Amino acid sequence: MSSEKNTRRRAVYWGVALLALIGGPLAYSGLGLSKLRTDFSSATPEEIEAATRESKCANRLLVNANRSAQDIRIRDLEWVKERCALVERQAEAFKGAP
Repeated sequence: MSSEKNTRRRAVYWGVALLALIGGPLAYSGLGLSKLRTDFSSATPEEIEAATRESKCANRLLVNANRSAQDIRIRDLEWVKERCALVERQAEAFKGAP
């Protein structure tokens, strides 16, 4: 009787494993999860234009990245926005200086 239980248990484990191996990728593509954008996805031209429209600093950094043939990613745009906000805040201190 215990061998029947072990056999049945093994069959269930193998069934679950096969279901996970086959069903996982199908669910991933079927539910559209493969199309979700992540921070490591390449930025679209519209996203890059929006970032460069906001500041000269961002424009300069992203143009330099483009010239050196670097792939601009969404996380790069976030970094550029943070960095340029700091630089532009510091630049305000020099506006009154001769």
